[in-house]
Amino acid sequence: MEVPAEPTFPDAVWDFENQVFTEKVLTADEARKNTPSLSRRQFRRGLLKAGEILPGKQKVTSTEIEALIASIPDETEREEAEIDWQDAEQFERLTPLVVTLSSALGFTPEEVDTLWQVALQI
Repeated sequence: MEVPAEPTFPDAVWDFENQVFTEKVLTADEARKNTPSLSRRQFRRGLLKAGEILPGKQKVTSTEIEALIASIPDETEREEAEIDWQDAEQFERLTPLVVTLSSALGFTPEEVDTLWQVALQI
């Protein structure tokens, strides 16, 4: 068996059947884990753009987010969400706050992905 040369691109996997390196195909959750974080400004401005970007959705204001956070029944989870909303400098795609808020707002994971990509450009 001939030993192949090193791959010329990152995250390569060896395709034994075709004897070549190929790009690793990420699952949606793996891709979300690797999504760059958003700054506080990008995250909040991205929420405001929801009405422009997503059909049938409206912009999401800080007042709405704060009301959703205030409605979290578990006191510890609510306080953690308040701290994250008020004090986080960066927002990661799969943090509990992002997942909880997107679900409460009725956003699918794919819609959040779309908003995230738009917000990265802000």
